[in-house]
Amino acid sequence: MRCELQKGELLTLQPGDGIASITLTAGKLWLTRTNDTRDYCLSAGARLEVRSGETLFLEALAPCAVLFQSLHSRSALRVVPPCPIFRPA
Repeated sequence: MRCELQKGELLTLQPGDGIASITLTAGKLWLTRTNDTRDYCLSAGARLEVRSGETLFLEALAPCAVLFQSLHSRSALRVVPPCPIFRPA
């Protein structure tokens, strides 16, 4: 699955999303993950393996395109907003 993010957009990937790896095909991306004290700044062409059970937090540093490789052929990506969205009734 391919996802395009605009500068400043955030994306959270949860363990149940079934993502095996991510590849940045265009742009720049900041990434951090649970159980890892490092931050990652990825440029076009970079690939990162997703470890079992971890949550990834991504922010586009510039408009970018990200390719997600799935653990399962029919896996769907679930996008989690960075904070709750409240809508008046």
